[in-house]
Amino acid sequence: MKGSRWLRWRWVRWWLLGGSEEPFRQVHHAFMLLGVFFLAMSALINYAFGFTPTGYALATLLAAPFTVVLWWRSRWRGDFARMAVLYALLLALFVLPGNWLFNGGMDGPTPWFYLIAMIYVAGALEGLKRWRLVTLGLLIVSPMVLMLVEALAPGLVHGYASRSDRVADLAVSYALAALMLGLLAGGHARRFQAEIGRTRTLADKLAHQAHHDSLTGLGNRRYFEEWGDSQSPVSERSMALLLLDLDHFKQINDRHGHAAGDHVLQVVADCLRSKMRSNDLIIRYGGEEFLIVLLGADLDAACAIADQLRQSVAELDVEYGGRRLRLTISIGVAGLPVHADDFGQLVRCADIALYQAKAAGRDCVRRFTMERPRVVSS
Repeated sequence: MKGSRWLRWRWVRWWLLGGSEEPFRQVHHAFMLLGVFFLAMSALINYAFGFTPTGYALATLLAAPFTVVLWWRSRWRGDFARMAVLYALLLALFVLPGNWLFNGGMDGPTPWFYLIAMIYVAGALEGLKRWRLVTLGLLIVSPMVLMLVEALAPGLVHGYASRSDRVADLAVSYALAALMLGLLAGGHARRFQAEIGRTRTLADKLAHQAHHDSLTGLGNRRYFEEWGDSQSPVSERSMALLLLDLDHFKQINDRHGHAAGDHVLQVVADCLRSKMRSNDLIIRYGGEEFLIVLLGADLDAACAIADQLRQSVAELDVEYGGRRLRLTISIGVAGLPVHADDFGQLVRCADIALYQAKAAGRDCVRRFTMERPRVVSS
């Protein structure tokens, strides 16, 4: 029962105020609906008790359905900007000046409502700089003009008939002002939280871009270096590192274009990703080089895995531009703590092993030895 009531309330709130993706638009719609209530009740009370001239009470009453139209077009026709401007101008040019003249002037609650209207305009017209400046200017200058008018011609301001009338009006107005301020403060707080959320999302996206290769989606060299810095002392762990290089990649770029080269890198990255364990680290180390860290693997197991990867790449059926591309890779293997004491040394050892594989004719796997390889072109 409580669940169904909550769902009904959420539906009503959505119907009246809109979705939560734009928090201040919800506040804007709530502010307009609160304005409808305020205008209608003010007109009826003023007319019933004769607090204001009948003409002003009627004009205030007519402003209520006009505000409903503004709300409807903003909420259900997506015309938020124009309706926000019109509502702000309605407040600045009619509602607040009229309330000042016919509701006690400086002795009444209207100065409070001017301040609240400024807070509303600052939020509702945030993306409309010109109109926001115009409306804020009106809201700032208007009370000064009205104070001057009241000082020079007090008879133009409709005062309170008695002290009790003033106390009652101020009490009701204080409650209404507190409600409006709470509404606006909540809207600004939710907008601020939404901005923080968007900023965090953007920061996460930028951090991901800084640590991942945009072409393959794999981690990049910076990611590997920071990952290495975060690991426990390497002397306490055993692992193997594979350094892979696509054979004759430059020829693919030269013969078929860089788009073909990019396609090849994506295909090879997908192949490596599909063959590795979830806890293995796969990095696009630079250019046509890939780096794989096998946690807890000894050299024999690492060499066996490397040879399986070599065969998998050789068996890839890659076609680009109507031509089949034959791919092979050379792999160098080094291990911790057998060959090195830190990640920097480990990469250098794997790099030497990779050049040994190149020197051996490519399309093969070599583990690190101290033999100096014969330099060959990539």
